Amino acid sequence: MPGSTARGREVEETGKVSGWLGVAAAVVGLLAFFGITNVDELQRKLNPDSTNAAACKRADQAYKSYQEVTIYSSKAGAARAYAEELRHVVSATDNEELQAAFRANITSSELYAQARDSEAPYLDRVKLGVKIITDRGAWRSLCGELEKESG
Repeated sequence: MPGSTARGREVEETGKVSGWLGVAAAVVGLLAFFGITNVDELQRKLNPDSTNAAACKRADQAYKSYQEVTIYSSKAGAARAYAEELRHVVSATDNEELQAAFRANITSSELYAQARDSEAPYLDRVKLGVKIITDRGAWRSLCGELEKESG
């Protein structure tokens, strides 16, 4: 019976698909149990060194942009943009020490922007500008240590 062979293959293929769907559902359930809800979180869990390196690289790029923009335009706007980019960087790593260093730099950048907007005394603005550089040095140092450990 020629029709029964095709029907048999169809049933066999349906069984395979159902089996794979069951496996996929089990994997998704297991990942959810461990708090992994998307591909980025899975990547961070499987390879934290690469996510830290990516966060450091993105933060470096943000700082370079900040430096370039402050030469030609609003220093307050550049500091705000830098702080905003660092907020994204914080969420890109699970390293708590690195997150804390990024957050400190966010705070100093926001304070600097506020000081520029309010036309705070020159010396206050200079101190806050130096604080941005100091805070950047702290996370850059951590990034360097992480690079040495992973590489």
